[in-house]
Amino acid sequence: MKKIILASSLAIAVIGLASRGSALPPPSLSVASESGSVMYTDIGNTLDATYLVFQITNSGGPASDVWAQLDTSASSIISNVGTGVHELKFKPATGAHGTAPTPETGLAGGETKGVFFLVKATQTTSTPQTLTVKLFSTCSDTSTPGCGSGTLSGSLGSQSFAFTVADTIQANANKVNTVITIPSNPQIGQLGTITVDGCTGTVGAAKVLYFSPVSSHSWPADSFEFIDADIDINGYANTPYRNVALIPSADVLTNATCSQNGSGTGSYDEIFTFVIDGQGTASTTPANFISSGTQVKHTTNASGSFSVVIPPPTCPTITVSSTPATLLNATVGVPYSASFSASPPAQGTYSFTASGLPAWLSLDSSTGALTGTPGFGDVGTVSFTVTATDSGGDPAGCTGQTQFTFDVVCAHIDVHSVPSCCPYPAATVGQLYTIHFSASPSGTYTFSGFNFPSWLSIDPSTGILSGTPGTGDVGVVDIGVTATETTSQCQGGLEVEFNVDPAAPKVPTLGGVGLAVLALSLAASAYSLIRRG
Repeated sequence: MKKIILASSLAIAVIGLASRGSALPPPSLSVASESGSVMYTDIGNTLDATYLVFQITNSGGPASDVWAQLDTSASSIISNVGTGVHELKFKPATGAHGTAPTPETGLAGGETKGVFFLVKATQTTSTPQTLTVKLFSTCSDTSTPGCGSGTLSGSLGSQSFAFTVADTIQANANKVNTVITIPSNPQIGQLGTITVDGCTGTVGAAKVLYFSPVSSHSWPADSFEFIDADIDINGYANTPYRNVALIPSADVLTNATCSQNGSGTGSYDEIFTFVIDGQGTASTTPANFISSGTQVKHTTNASGSFSVVIPPPTCPTITVSSTPATLLNATVGVPYSASFSASPPAQGTYSFTASGLPAWLSLDSSTGALTGTPGFGDVGTVSFTVTATDSGGDPAGCTGQTQFTFDVVCAHIDVHSVPSCCPYPAATVGQLYTIHFSASPSGTYTFSGFNFPSWLSIDPSTGILSGTPGTGDVGVVDIGVTATETTSQCQGGLEVEFNVDPAAPKVPTLGGVGLAVLALSLAASAYSLIRRG
């Protein structure tokens, strides 16, 4: 028994180790600056902003979502343009120059992604300014770019960096050409690009070569959010450079053989990709900062203006249908029902309304059930329109409508005598004959007849049949009685058959001498019988 217990304990221990071994490690994130430690500006010429680029690497387990915030609160000179918060929601481009990034939220183990922050400086300074990149796993307002007014939580670490702000001078010889490409009918979440090409010119011994797609704080950093940089420099060993602003000094060539837009060493082509998170207008001010001797110069910025007008979301086609698919006719006095539904499935819930419904019909707004009982005054064609409204979706309140038609038809009208009788009693020559007729269902009726003999008539309002037959009317009477409902003109009929009998024979009446003679005759007859007997 002890051996069994020992074996069982060992098995449990092995299972426990296996379970612990299969658990994924937590994320382990680190941040590196790809913008060096200097923010280059030309504040006097309105180039007061620069994109700072950081690379975030995960050396631990996967992080399903990562939000990066640049905290500039420790600096009185450098501040964010926009919220200073970005979600890592695209996978960096790989492969040949011009390859686009692809959607991918979070950061897998062993993966690196770049994040771009546009910052503004109010003055130059040689005093290092502390900027801190903070990482979080959750934002409470994911529907708004840059977390909007939401709260960041679930800290994944942070890293501080020191930046000075340096002034540059304009180098007119190094101009840039800008091409902006965005979808013709952009939607939220689509990508646009800013392409800049030119020539580095001769780079000084300091080997400063810094690229920024925007150098003015007027750029709407949250609406048009940069997610990828792809810089190709002809003749540079590690080109293309992905998500890098400052080219590593070891790669920088001090002599350029290119002319403006040429193909020699130092000619460059930059593709900056941004995701459209909102509509608006923007003017790019790309600038390339290049050391020249003891100075840092920048290219003449050739700005490109554009407007992003995002079409408003459109409603889907909503179809309203009925059950049954073709509405049946309604009958006077009979409860009527049908139901309506809509497709495609609602983003919220459908509510139903109807226009043109007669008073006897009602529509349940939540279920789409149509119910009611028509009367004689409702006979005819019913035509109405049912509208379905979706409470949800983007946009909300989308509607669809369909017109429906059916007829209200006459009910069966029962014509009968009061009281009901069959066969009908016979009429007698010389005597007043009457039958009272009525009709149902309840309504206002007028009565008429056909095949009536001349001695017979019917009161149109009361339905009373009356008349006195004569000697020549003896025989069978076969007539019809019709009841017409005055509102709807609905009709019902009844065949009526009865006999006309002759008058009963008259019994003679004796009096005076006649009675005396009859009495003497009877007395004589009685006397004769007595004598014979």
